[in-house]
Parts: sequence; structure tokens; C-alpha cells
Amino acid sequence: DTGSFGIGSSIRIEVAGGQIYGAGGRGGRGSSGSGNGGKGTNGTTAIGVRAGNGSVTIINQGGLIQCGFAGGGGGGGSYDDPSKSMTDPVTSGGGGGGGAGFPPGLGGLGGINAAKGTNGAAGQTAASQTRGNGGAGGSPNEGSSGGGDGGNGGDNNVAATSGASGSGGNKANGTGGSTGSNGAAVRLQAGATA
Repeated sequence: DTGSFGIGSSIRIEVAGGQIYGAGGRGGRGSSGSGNGGKGTNGTTAIGVRAGNGSVTIINQGGLIQCGFAGGGGGGGSYDDPSKSMTDPVTSGGGGGGGAGFPPGLGGLGGINAAKGTNGAAGQTAASQTRGNGGAGGSPNEGSSGGGDGGNGGDNNVAATSGASGSGGNKANGTGGSTGSNGAAVRLQAGATA
């Protein structure tokens, strides 16, 4: 944030071989049991230009100005009741991957409250320029239902993805969570100029 220095001031931001990052978004949480996956959170802006400054000049000389990227959505869960079976598995979804940025987006927590099946795995935490992958959804002790995988976080090459929905359950299949939104490399507040 450039702050407020008065309408007569001039601000010069020069990035010479360095890096300015927005923070990466966190991955959404995997489902609780057969419920829905959580939403990934938003990445933040690298440089915010506030209204009220006389002029703001941004010069990038071989450096990097990168937004924080969105976190991936968490996976949905599943609940199945196979015929002629005493095993009615409930599986949870995987956590979403974190979005690239600095600090990097944390991976979403894996799902909870599985029964006669496994919980989804946590998503991966991102690096400053590389997204984190979503965690795998849980698996049943019997049958073919399963929790959805967590979506991947975003980075400069690939957009974040929503979590997968649970599948194969004849009682319930939770919906995968949506992604967050990317920040901006440079964001102008209303009335600001750069």
C-alpha cells in the first residue's frame, strides 16, 4: 500500500531485480463426512495504490511484481449404502492446494468424520511461484464410492481449480468447493492514478 502522502507528493517504486508478491490464498477444507467441500480463499495484491497521492510511478527493471493466486476448492464427501452389505462407508474430501505467492498459500485441511472409509488428505502448501496440489479424496472400505479430490491452487501458468464432488454414493455426494480469486499485481483504489 502506497499510503497517503498528500496530493502534492510523488512516489516512485522501482523494482530492480527484486520481487514484490501478494500473499497466496489458502486451499479450501475437505468435507466433513459426506458434506460439501470448503471454498478456497483469495490471493492478495502485490502493490496497492491509494487515492490522494499526487503521482505514483512504478518502474520494473528486471524484477517481479506478482499477485497472490487463488487457493483451490476442497473436495466433497460421499455416503454409500451398498446392497446386501453391513458396511455403509462415509468418505470425506481432500483439501485444496494453496495459491502461489509470498507468503505462500497454505494447503487446505483434509476432510474429517469418515466412517468405514478414509478421510481425504490435506492439500499442499504452495511456493512463491508454484501452486500447491489438492489432496486426494477418501476411499471406502467396501464399494466404489469416494470423496472428491481437492482442487489445485493457482499460479502464473495455471488457474486454480474447484474441488471435485464426491461420487458413487447412493445416499449423498457432497459438492466440491469453489476456488478463491486472484489478487492483482497492481491495484488502484477508486480515484487513484499510477
